[in-house]
Amino acid sequence: MSDKKPEPAFRVGWILTTVALTTMLAPLNSTMIGVALPLVTAEFSVGLGESGWLVIAYLIVMASLQPVAGKLGDRLGHRRMILGGLVYFAFASIGAALAPTLYWLLAFRIQQAIAGAIALPNGTAIMRQVVPAEERGRRFGLVGAAVTLAAAAGPPLGGIMIEWVGWRAVFFVNLFLILPTLVLGWRFLPVLENRASDHTFDGCSSSVKGSETGNADIDCSPANMETILEDFSISCDGIDHYINQTASNNVNDVRVG
Repeated sequence: MSDKKPEPAFRVGWILTTVALTTMLAPLNSTMIGVALPLVTAEFSVGLGESGWLVIAYLIVMASLQPVAGKLGDRLGHRRMILGGLVYFAFASIGAALAPTLYWLLAFRIQQAIAGAIALPNGTAIMRQVVPAEERGRRFGLVGAAVTLAAAAGPPLGGIMIEWVGWRAVFFVNLFLILPTLVLGWRFLPVLENRASDHTFDGCSSSVKGSETGNADIDCSPANMETILEDFSISCDGIDHYINQTASNNVNDVRVG
């Protein structure tokens, strides 16, 4: 157990702000893209099934890599992973905004998801180490509120950006969130002692446990994993329905305009 002095309250507040802003990137980019899909489909002259992978691939990669990134953060340092993930996300967003084809855009969307997966679980891990146990519920609740706000703000913000600038703006706008977050992170995120894992980095246990400081154990029994896969399939069906419904309602208007 480290005997390091606890962080001052004002510094914990800034750490919380940094983590909240970092965490907002994921839901914001999950919902903003939905408004842009009809325009992307029309500009690149592709089918809805192809453009829909901009949403599905992002969600799959983000969800699957977060536990691995948390584990790496235990070994390499959470501060380093957060700052590196933010820089990575910024470059991926620029690449997506400048993408000349759908397939380049999909490639950069996947890079966005990887970058987000690197940063998000390590923010949670830092909070668990610097926030006193009696305050964690309230602090994590505030971060959860920020996530909900970002998810709700995505469609209207995306619609405004598309109306004024075009669909590529939904990627450029990330820079206005990432740059101040990087400054705050560089200034306030602590350099914590790396926590070596007692487990080997392999198989299902490594994937589902994630960060030693961030996530609880998950049952890896065959029966439970079958249930997880069934739930994942249902989620993908729901995403596909949402994409097709959104695009069907808007793509004709886009082409007429």
